[in-house]
Amino acid sequence: MNQEEAIGKLSGYTYRIPEGVERNPALFYVERAGCGSYDADFEIVRDHTYPFYTLHFLFDGCGFFRIRGQDYFLTKGEAFLITPGEEHVYCNFTASSIGLIWVEASGILCGDVLMELHRKGLSVFHRGSTGEVLDSLIGLIGYLKEQAEVNDYEVSAKVYGLFMKLMDGALGKVREKKPELFLKALEYIHGQADKNLRVGDVAEGLHISTAYLNKLFHANAGISPIKYITWKRVERACAMLRETRLTAEKISEELGFYDSAYFVKVFKRAMGMTPMQYRAVNGVEKEETDQTCI
Repeated sequence: MNQEEAIGKLSGYTYRIPEGVERNPALFYVERAGCGSYDADFEIVRDHTYPFYTLHFLFDGCGFFRIRGQDYFLTKGEAFLITPGEEHVYCNFTASSIGLIWVEASGILCGDVLMELHRKGLSVFHRGSTGEVLDSLIGLIGYLKEQAEVNDYEVSAKVYGLFMKLMDGALGKVREKKPELFLKALEYIHGQADKNLRVGDVAEGLHISTAYLNKLFHANAGISPIKYITWKRVERACAMLRETRLTAEKISEELGFYDSAYFVKVFKRAMGMTPMQYRAVNGVEKEETDQTCI
């Protein structure tokens, strides 16, 4: 059974640890887990009191993840990790649904195992290092679904194995192969994201047709190249709004939008707020205000 078929069998399933479970400090526990597609208004917002280690893998669609003041645009095949004590937000992108397979873990050993990731500030894991992570997630949640009564030691071993796969992929011990042409397309877009880049420009730069470029992106990222380009421009706009005092007009100009009104429309559709609203919450003015209150 391939990954897609396995996810199909798990879709719609959720698990919650039974009440009254006696905890062994030497074990990892799954508090909750699940697999499914979530609608267009999907959004999770949590403050610093969240106490668990939660790993999500996007098996379909695309979305946003915000942690430590950074915004990440995630697509099919990517994963993100939430650790205790950190405010975070994640949601779908615009009006599209998002497919997630996820596990919420606890245990005093979680922090020890994932210490290196936390030390390096790694919360997002990109395509190319997550294939074995997905296999481990499928295996863990499949076990939870199939067993009438789970064995705590078996669950703990599977959680530990999942975290090890995550560590290996994140720290470069496991690399999956992606088509070289796709990687070149990503590199081209990243280098030109602050310009009025069109899909045709990328295709021409790689000496391929736009139809083949679209096929390449849908196969390897699960989205169209135009949507990916838009995300990258909005991602750059978020950074400029946080780190500079440039006006929305100036930012739209530097990022190659043909007018500021269109930039505001695209930004609001992606982030759910205008550029100035985003800056009020995340920008330099907020940091200065916070410092004056210390």
